[in-house]
Amino acid sequence: MAQYDTADGSTTPGINWLQKHLKCCGIQNASDWRREANKAKIWIKTHINDVPDTCCKRLKYQWNPTPSCGLGQAMGNSDVIHNRGCYTQMINWINTYYPVMAVLAMVLLVFEAIIITISCYFSKDFIQGPIPKQFTNGNNLYT
Repeated sequence: MAQYDTADGSTTPGINWLQKHLKCCGIQNASDWRREANKAKIWIKTHINDVPDTCCKRLKYQWNPTPSCGLGQAMGNSDVIHNRGCYTQMINWINTYYPVMAVLAMVLLVFEAIIITISCYFSKDFIQGPIPKQFTNGNNLYT
């Protein structure tokens, strides 16, 4: 969070995406933005009582929150912003979708095992080449 909206801009899109899609704000809650102000590089130092707009609740049928809705909301417990932290929301998301992810992983594992078995079966012809006729007795078996 201390790197939010710095010159390299590497962490800003990730934090914005998490807060927007998980409907959360900060790590534990919105007041994390205020606590991180003393470590901040640029944005938080100038916005001590603010949270990013991605913390704000969106109105129905509204993709982006109202601009500047996070001003003065860093104290948390507001009707305007999401009060749950992203850590809690991420754990809830993992717990919700863990069975689906486990089943998908097992399906992929079985699929890969089948593909490897089939490729090993067909690769013997490429390695050995076809069996010459003088070594077969009509049943395509070695004599």
